Amino acid sequence: MNAELSEKQARGRPRKQDRTERIPLGTMRTKLAVEPMEGYILRWVNDKDNRINFAEQGGYDFVTYDELGDRTIGQHNTTSDSSEEGEKVSKVVGTTQNGAPLSSFLMKIRKEWYDEDQAKKAGYVDSTEQSLIDLDGADGDFKSKTYGSINISR
Repeated sequence: MNAELSEKQARGRPRKQDRTERIPLGTMRTKLAVEPMEGYILRWVNDKDNRINFAEQGGYDFVTYDELGDRTIGQHNTTSDSSEEGEKVSKVVGTTQNGAPLSSFLMKIRKEWYDEDQAKKAGYVDSTEQSLIDLDGADGDFKSKTYGSINISR
């Protein structure tokens, strides 16, 4: 071993000038942020309570490391430890009730399908809001049995 190496360098730690930007412990990090994919909306789906199956039924597909290319996940590159082609992008995000690792998978849906789904959800919300604003019961006397007012603004 070279006598010029400090004890810390001998243990395999990089020298200060060789380190990337220092991130203080306990600060917020975007561990699952992923750069967008053209024509798709990305979403992390936890592998619990049949959520993966529901996502697939809704039109979502798994994203593979091959598809990500040189995109990063959070502050890390997306190079997989496995050399398997077509491997699904996943991260351990917690633990299950029995202590096993809980994985989340990166999934994608076509942008036009996502927009259609969002429009349907907005329609349900608009309908609910309108029913609150109307406050008219079947007998037309509902307003006289209530008090206060409702003001919904966007």
